[in-house]
Amino acid sequence: MTGMFQRGRMEGERKLLERQLRRKFGTLSSVVDARLSKASATDLEAWGDNVLDADSIDEVFNPH
Repeated sequence: MTGMFQRGRMEGERKLLERQLRRKFGTLSSVVDARLSKASATDLEAWGDNVLDADSIDEVFNPH
């Protein structure tokens, strides 16, 4: 059950980040979609924080 819960949580985090990125930056490229689909829980958490301050989608994934 724990593994299923973890996968479900990661999927929820991924979906939320996708919605935030689309709302802020518009249509997402296939590169961004692929990056999100392969992301770890740690990556999704960091990117979720970064999207709040980012001025571009590149800044979400590579903050200064």
